[in-house]
Amino acid sequence: MDAREECIRRANLIKRYYGYINFEFKKVDLRKDDLKKEKDNGAFDLVLCYGILYHLTDPYNFLKQVFKATKEILSLSTFLNHREEPVLTVAKEDISKPGSGLDHISVRPSHSAVVRLLYEVGFDLVLRYVPYKLSFYNNLEWGHYFGIKLGNRESRNYNKKHNIQEKYNRFTRKDQLIVCKDLYDINGNNLIGKPISFKPILIQYFFQKIKHKYYSFTYRKNHRSRNTKNY
Repeated sequence: MDAREECIRRANLIKRYYGYINFEFKKVDLRKDDLKKEKDNGAFDLVLCYGILYHLTDPYNFLKQVFKATKEILSLSTFLNHREEPVLTVAKEDISKPGSGLDHISVRPSHSAVVRLLYEVGFDLVLRYVPYKLSFYNNLEWGHYFGIKLGNRESRNYNKKHNIQEKYNRFTRKDQLIVCKDLYDINGNNLIGKPISFKPILIQYFFQKIKHKYYSFTYRKNHRSRNTKNY
């Protein structure tokens, strides 16, 4: 679904070129309550919501629509602001660009704002996906989340089955799925947890540099010693 006719035209061109027949593209304005019958039926097992949340002025009502349309899993990727509090920051939109939103302003959520919004609209479990090979740019400004409807399943069993971790481990050399809990009290005042932050990555990077220089120095020193003994 996309609000721009040009995007639908391009998508249908690719569809015809490759001969795909088992899906369709629709022109839909998601700022309005325009998911029609899909939102009431929980019609979609998996909903992909990539690169749209930060183009909207009202992400809460948008996510409420998406929740109703989702049968089991929402996969959400979005730009983030750098705040630790669950806040939305206002940004200017250039609506003349093809990839922009339809309003002149938009809001960009913080990590904890995304978590709170997903729980608030009704998802039973919120996860964050963190790739192991993560650049500074991605860690600061991008987040990928899953909103899960558990149904009759218990969260503990679901987490074990899908190898989901309770907390972020910056030393693990593999991709991670992390359980995200609502990090603030209802007034947004008392910090009861910390989101994944840039600082641990920066500290890890700093010590890796020191370690690399130490081993390089040790290697050169030992190499010179062996050469001296040979003479």
